[in-house]
Amino acid sequence: MSATTTAAIAASIAQVTVGTIRTWCRTGVITATKAGGHWIVDLPSLTARIVIGQHKAALTGRARYRVERQGEAFVVVDTRPAGTEPRMELHGRHSTRRAAEAVAAFCACTPPAYALVFSASRLSDFPRVSVQGGFFGEIEHLQQGWFSTLDTPELWLKPAVWAVHEHAAGWADRRAASAARLAARKAEWARQAAEEARNPQEPEDPTYTPIFYDF
Repeated sequence: MSATTTAAIAASIAQVTVGTIRTWCRTGVITATKAGGHWIVDLPSLTARIVIGQHKAALTGRARYRVERQGEAFVVVDTRPAGTEPRMELHGRHSTRRAAEAVAAFCACTPPAYALVFSASRLSDFPRVSVQGGFFGEIEHLQQGWFSTLDTPELWLKPAVWAVHEHAAGWADRRAASAARLAARKAEWARQAAEEARNPQEPEDPTYTPIFYDF
């Protein structure tokens, strides 16, 4: 069974309005079905649309993130409107244009709530590209990585984007499950309090002195 999500979460993933998602659903741009008056969006179809849209935007010079050369390094420049949520990945300087373009593609295809992290420890021969994060109030943050360098995106870019989309799509279900667990704990606390009220413990005698035997 294919993963699905709501129109609202699809809009957050794609960084577009809910109205745009509904238009995509009605016109067949993405695969979706209607249930109870609400659109249920096919997640793989949404991911494919986002990736295609980013590729077209890059070809026409309208990408959300642009790669520029600064001295001997390459940086990713945010071209989105002022006031939008910043991305921590954009503070890095990359030794190759390929790495910078891969970071730009990841940023364009994922919500700002998720971060791309690259670690290359001196104690290890295996550099690692990871994705971390989650939406506001998220209980179970995404933490997943691949042994790779940033300039080999064929090893990490597609699985990283999919991991983010799949995690983001499950946000509503995780929030509902968390609320259900909290409600169950509160019910158990109430039951224990009622049980203690029905069966109060005998108060200890303040004059009682324990006797110790020395054998």
